[in-house]
Amino acid sequence: MEKSKLIRASVYVGTYKKYNEGSLAGAWMELADYKSKDEFMEACKELHSDEDEPEFMYQDYSNIPDGMINESYIDPRIFGIIQCAKDMDDTETEAFFTFLDMYFVDYSYIKDGEELVEKFREKYQGQFDTEEAFATYMAEMKWPEELQTEFGQYFDYEAYSRTLLTSGYRHQGDFYFCVA
Repeated sequence: MEKSKLIRASVYVGTYKKYNEGSLAGAWMELADYKSKDEFMEACKELHSDEDEPEFMYQDYSNIPDGMINESYIDPRIFGIIQCAKDMDDTETEAFFTFLDMYFVDYSYIKDGEELVEKFREKYQGQFDTEEAFATYMAEMKWPEELQTEFGQYFDYEAYSRTLLTSGYRHQGDFYFCVA
């Protein structure tokens, strides 16, 4: 997902009562306008102040990552993610959503969006055109410069990339992550 889309994440908020009465009355709300779910829920209560205890219904949404919203639930971490995304460049935002979509990432235990972004930054290794380019980068990070200069030309980076990708690193497309 592109940063520009995430920052424009929005949800159409109605209520179950209105819906059951045949009305779709509600409004589109931009999530970037709220720093937390609590702040968002207060705005929803204001919007539907004609009801004593409104049960909110998220009837439509746009630019919200899969799994973070359904008809009656919005993940509180999305607000922190949006706030953090404002400071990311487009490539980092794309890598972040790749990270969220990857099968090996269990982020259910993470409490807020800021912590989730921190975990991503800890695991993200970078963007590389090939597995061999990734292996070259990793070798350069681990070896002293003298070894790189003297022995680098004899090193099998292709084999090293296979070792890395079977022992704690994964990639999706051009984005590489540590999963150990």
